[in-house]
Amino acid sequence: MGYMGLNNYDESDLATDMYEDIERAITKAIRESFKRHRKVNEFNTNSAVNLALIIKSGILKNYNNSSIEDILDMAIEDIDKLINESSRKNKHEWDNEKNRENHYRKYKKLKNILVKYINTI
Repeated sequence: MGYMGLNNYDESDLATDMYEDIERAITKAIRESFKRHRKVNEFNTNSAVNLALIIKSGILKNYNNSSIEDILDMAIEDIDKLINESSRKNKHEWDNEKNRENHYRKYKKLKNILVKYINTI
């Protein structure tokens, strides 16, 4: 292919190679970080929440690599568990009802972020 222009990265072999290197590095970072932080203590956010917040930030806006679809599926499964836990009104781990309701709403929004993202890949 060689050099074909300056309009997009895919018009240059080396720019395409660089793009693919960056994409592989992002994939590796997402996979490793998600798995490393999936099981955390009660004082930290888990990987599903973290990934949804990262996606929400926009940093992955142009990254639509289907090789992390399994990670996204796990994240949605984990968020569903958090939604279920926060839907229980008499759960002892909530400081108060308002805190529980706030988490319930936030978890549902974060799940929607993950679902929308997975539908783009």
